[in-house]
Amino acid sequence: GSIPAGGSQPLWSAQELTGTWICCCLPGGCGITTLTAEGDDVKIENGVCCFLGLPCPISNERWIRKGDTNGFYKDDEPSSVDVFTSRTSICNGPSCSRRLC
Repeated sequence: GSIPAGGSQPLWSAQELTGTWICCCLPGGCGITTLTAEGDDVKIENGVCCFLGLPCPISNERWIRKGDTNGFYKDDEPSSVDVFTSRTSICNGPSCSRRLC
């Protein structure tokens, strides 16, 4: 992607970030999700996460690009921002994710 004015990283389209992701969250969570795209600025997540052994489905979670950044905020929770530090890594508070494929 191209680098926005004043930025230091290229912007990756949501389409460049699609695939299967694994997540680890402290103090006891993990998950696996499939990320698809709705254009360049919206990602959709489906999968499952577990917290302290209890499974929780993730179904059609919609995340929208935050301005000219590689951050995507949850449609119904704007304070939750997935920041793509590369096309294969995400950070969001105490959780980190890696793209498997």
